[in-house]
Amino acid sequence: MKKQLLLFILTLLPMLAMADANGSCGTNVTYTFVSSTGTLTIQGSGAMTNYASSYSRPWYAYRTDISSVIIEEGVTSIGNYAFSGCSGLTSATIPNSVTTIGEYAFYGCSNLPSVVINDNITSIGEYSFFGCGGLTSIIVEGGNAFYNSNNQCNAIIETSTNTLVRGCKTTTIPNDVKSIGIGAFSSCNDLTSISIPNSVTIIYGGAFDSCRDLTSVTIPNSVTSIGYGIFYGCSSLTSITIPNSVTSIPPQAFYNCSSLISITIPNGVTLIDSDAFNNCMGLTSITIPNSVSHISGSAFEKCSSLTSINLPNSLTYIGGSAFKDCTSLVSVNSQIETPFAFGSSAFNNVPYTCVLTVPKGTRDAYIAAGWTESVFKGGVVESENVTIAMKTGSGADRTMIGYSSQYSLDFTGINDVRAYIAIGFTDTKNVLMARVNVVPANTGIVLKSDIAGVEVEVPITTSDVYYANLLKPAVNNVTIYPTEDIDAVNYTNLMVGKLANEQMGFVTLPSSKAYSNKCYLQVPTAFYNGPASAREGGLEMEFVDTETTDIRSLMHQGSVTNDAYYDLQGRKVIPGKKGIYIHNGKKVIVR
Repeated sequence: MKKQLLLFILTLLPMLAMADANGSCGTNVTYTFVSSTGTLTIQGSGAMTNYASSYSRPWYAYRTDISSVIIEEGVTSIGNYAFSGCSGLTSATIPNSVTTIGEYAFYGCSNLPSVVINDNITSIGEYSFFGCGGLTSIIVEGGNAFYNSNNQCNAIIETSTNTLVRGCKTTTIPNDVKSIGIGAFSSCNDLTSISIPNSVTIIYGGAFDSCRDLTSVTIPNSVTSIGYGIFYGCSSLTSITIPNSVTSIPPQAFYNCSSLISITIPNGVTLIDSDAFNNCMGLTSITIPNSVSHISGSAFEKCSSLTSINLPNSLTYIGGSAFKDCTSLVSVNSQIETPFAFGSSAFNNVPYTCVLTVPKGTRDAYIAAGWTESVFKGGVVESENVTIAMKTGSGADRTMIGYSSQYSLDFTGINDVRAYIAIGFTDTKNVLMARVNVVPANTGIVLKSDIAGVEVEVPITTSDVYYANLLKPAVNNVTIYPTEDIDAVNYTNLMVGKLANEQMGFVTLPSSKAYSNKCYLQVPTAFYNGPASAREGGLEMEFVDTETTDIRSLMHQGSVTNDAYYDLQGRKVIPGKKGIYIHNGKKVIVR
């Protein structure tokens, strides 16, 4: 036995000498390693390790055969990477003399069951307990001024910022925690669910990295930012609720979440960053909202169960390999009105049957931009529907919007959204709105819904009708002046918006610009400026919600006091020349 021990010590001496030569050992520190018990004893005073470079490692780092560590009194600092990768470590005693724990100090110590932070520790470096998935007990002594584990929460919380630095599978996140730190729950393999309180506003990168047993998470609406790789490798995660307050999906956020079946990205998200859903092999459906403008490289690469995607009109960029190896993808529906060249290999290795559907009248533009049948071998076809989202020109959700289309549309079978034209004014000088089903091309309408921001597919039709309608279309972005003269009649132009009383109505133009596919209302200025006509800067609407096949009959209602003449485009005119006009709901021919 003595001979074996002597041989071991002789083997150990060169490693100790190398450590001293590199200056990696602390002052007056002696290392004794007993291989038969797997115990590392560190004796002496001063800093145990002191590494200036992230590539420096103590000789005992990554020794998987170390089972316990005894750090004796006098050691004041546990340096960077001190016990990084010591996966066999099951016991570590930190004395009261220690005041700082460096970055990555216990990184990957996956079998360490407990940790006690003494009263004197003032600093814990990032990633110091990253990957310590075996932790079940975390205690911060009550006299520590920098960290706490209030209410026996089984976590380390930085007191000054209320950031949860490290948690475990038995952690209860206190209600005053403001943020969840980098890698806070990384590799907590027995963690199946976690309740995140409404006090949390930020969840930093890798917070739940490799929590392979985590099945579902609800992120509260208080959270405004989620970090890089937040759920990386959470292979059992089947559902996730992302709050509307989040504006971007960061890189690798759901990388290799192979059990995730479907996900709805909330309105307001503008960026889906690189590798965000890479290798989510179980993902069968994804909802991309009309707020997303940028899909980065490999965002959905290897989502091999994804069968269809809908690309919103807000998109301006699709990065390389974004949908590469989506081997079940058979349908890509693009609402992008002005197509752009996508990144290299964005749609490589999708099935030969994959069909690209584009807005009506845009097929040639798509092919010119590279969206060809050599990529979408199932063909490039034009849609027979128009997608309408209940949003303002700035993208905000609404239950009422102005709208116009270059196509004739049929709202007959549409339940979530109703279409109206403006046919006149009531005795109380509200605008009378009548419901219609078939809407001719280039016609201004007001769309009304019970659901803010809802999106519907409306069929394009060849049917054509004509209405005495006061609403004017803005099919393309146009300049519209607040007031203008038409046939010697002065008009004020209004758009759909919020009145001062928070009701929806027609309001004065915020600028002279009218957005594409919106509409505006032409009101005789004399009427608009008359007594009781203005509702604190606008006009309210009075809706006739029953379906009406003969709009002209509404003009005979006793509440309508408009005796003017209109042309077939709905403009109020003085009939001084030959033509067909609408007067009191009837067609009148002037010869």
